[in-house]
Amino acid sequence: MSKTYEKLLETLEDLSYGEINEFKFVLQSPETTSGHPIIPKRQMKMAQRVDLVELMMQTYGERSVEVTNEVLKKINRSDLVQRLSEISSGSKGKLFGRKKNLQYNSNIKYLICREWSPLFNFPSKYM
Repeated sequence: MSKTYEKLLETLEDLSYGEINEFKFVLQSPETTSGHPIIPKRQMKMAQRVDLVELMMQTYGERSVEVTNEVLKKINRSDLVQRLSEISSGSKGKLFGRKKNLQYNSNIKYLICREWSPLFNFPSKYM
């Protein structure tokens, strides 16, 4: 597994179910891919995160990081853009260690409420 592949997979794993669907939708936009081929919808529709990274690597090669950054900006996940950029520039540090877990834990309440509130009728104070 290449470093780029690992970076992209770790980044996509931080997206919620709704965000990964939005990611796929934005990735289908010609403006996002800047003239490169668009991954066919039939391949994209059922792709899990691992499949999506493989499709991106096959289609965009090393440019996959740039394309991912563009999509993340458009879905308002600039925190992941910044982290992916820092990793790409070689300053990995502890970003995917303890700090990732702390950030994940601090966002879990928001993500759970946002994704599940329509199903369980959570009170608005939790959102």
